[in-house]
Amino acid sequence: MDQLTSDSMLSIALAASIFIIFKFMPRILAWGIPFHSPDVIKGRMDNGDNVLVIDVRTGAEFTGKLGHVPGSINLDVATLAGKINELGEKLAPHKDAPVVVTCRTHNRSPRAAKILKSAGFNDVSILNGGLTAWNKAGHPTERQV
Repeated sequence: MDQLTSDSMLSIALAASIFIIFKFMPRILAWGIPFHSPDVIKGRMDNGDNVLVIDVRTGAEFTGKLGHVPGSINLDVATLAGKINELGEKLAPHKDAPVVVTCRTHNRSPRAAKILKSAGFNDVSILNGGLTAWNKAGHPTERQV
């Protein structure tokens, strides 16, 4: 019985560890890059901060039912590195300005934020909860259908 209890405890601990790792994986991937709530980002925008919001979802998601943050640009994470090189001069003025990366929840954003940091963007953060949280907070969105 003791062996069964010990094996069961080990299984529970392993399952809990895996759950915790997957739950916090976006934060682990984005080590050193802050996550900000929708209210904080909206407040910065309302205060006139020149915030560039980069939405890293696919084009279909960007124009889909969740909509997107007004004024945001869509650069799919799958092609982000190439787009940064392609848009070099257009993005250059934003390298020292606040840049917020978003996706549907916040699972793709950390990878994109790391790409932006590597490309020389200095003030990068992640919209915590992505467009799902933005909508839940009741903030405005644009939709292109």
